[in-house]
Amino acid sequence: MNLIIEGDNTTELSNPSSTAKPKLPGKSALNWDEPPSLMLDERGMIQDCSKSIENLFGYMLGELVWQHISCLFPEFSDVELIHKGEIKPTINYISRCGHIFLGLDRRGNIVPNELNFIRLEHHGMCRLRLILRPRTECSFVDRKVDIS
Repeated sequence: MNLIIEGDNTTELSNPSSTAKPKLPGKSALNWDEPPSLMLDERGMIQDCSKSIENLFGYMLGELVWQHISCLFPEFSDVELIHKGEIKPTINYISRCGHIFLGLDRRGNIVPNELNFIRLEHHGMCRLRLILRPRTECSFVDRKVDIS
């Protein structure tokens, strides 16, 4: 028996052999809010980004692809993200400690985020998935950390 559940209602599908997928409760896949994330190569060049990155920073994907991560997070200019095939230890450590990284949106407004770097390897190529957690509250006093 195939059922569709919508809120408190349950409906039985009339044709159980139908290939149509039942509608799930909640948001549709088209409206799902994915976390802001970027895919970077080992040099820090943006390869891809989620739609929520476009919304958060005001850039379209086409404007970000092949740009260095420092176009969004200036503190990463002149910083090596990968060292000896691994995420640079200083960056890996402070990102896991809840350090607030200050991004800049298209208008030059500060966009504070916690960052989580995930190293991915496929066919000998290293990539970084960067997941952002936007912060609405943070103190900018005495936050300078040397990541170089």
